[in-house]
Amino acid sequence: MNFQDDIFRCSHIWVKKENAERVPETGVFKIKWNLYSSDDSQSTCDIKVAIQEALTLSKSELQGIEVKTIYEKETDQFLILTKNIVVVQILFNLIINASHSLREQQNIKNKIHIYIQESDQYYEVYVSDNGAGVDDKLQDKIFTPFFTTKHQGTGLGLSLSKSLAKKMGGDLRLAESTIFPQGATFVASFPKTLS
Repeated sequence: MNFQDDIFRCSHIWVKKENAERVPETGVFKIKWNLYSSDDSQSTCDIKVAIQEALTLSKSELQGIEVKTIYEKETDQFLILTKNIVVVQILFNLIINASHSLREQQNIKNKIHIYIQESDQYYEVYVSDNGAGVDDKLQDKIFTPFFTTKHQGTGLGLSLSKSLAKKMGGDLRLAESTIFPQGATFVASFPKTLS
């Protein structure tokens, strides 16, 4: 893909042009995101926009999967005060994990549903799939760094996502699925700092 396009493929994700720069004479792109910087500057983040960005980044992994985003009102904004990239990274990890879980299933119509619920203090983003779910024996281990059930996984996606959510005053947890009779549902909670 041409770098002049707004979005280009970098490794297995899609990257917006303004978040990357070409290193001279190498043809290599350097991503300009820094989740781990000591810069705590925050801005307004609309969770709906972050969901769409995470879906765009995971586009190649979602081929053949029916993805549905559900909002009570399409016009609602779910505004929080944080770095947008942090929310996108958390949601990206959850969507990628759901898609990988679905790849292991052969005889079902693969589905991921993403929806937001609002409580007094939090916006909660639910990412549900109709895959195999999380084995009861593994549920206490899935947020442990380097624990993985994937053949080529690092075991860092869920632990990193939980750490990022907690750093901003939220959380990440496994929940009972209310949409599908089987599968996994992860809930990312983000504090309503702008309500």
